[in-house]
Amino acid sequence: MKKLKLRNRRKHERTLLNKVIEYSMNSSSDDKSIYGIISDMSESGMCLLTTCPLKNGEKILLKIVNPLSKIAVVRWSSAGGLYYKAGLKFK
Repeated sequence: MKKLKLRNRRKHERTLLNKVIEYSMNSSSDDKSIYGIISDMSESGMCLLTTCPLKNGEKILLKIVNPLSKIAVVRWSSAGGLYYKAGLKFK
């Protein structure tokens, strides 16, 4: 049986994390706060675990450290049992 070689398409190396993050939908700081977990992060994006479904292309506001916030675009999303997993690209 032939082994498949997977190519890493990421531009930046990811660091594994397990940190809680606050974010809001529609990239508006006035929206209700939602909490998720950052599973890994790089200079250009991160993987977010959340109980809220996210759609590809949707913009969310990451509330990293007050008053600093960062907008990210959902690049992919999948359901995983009790939570959703989404790849985010920083803007």
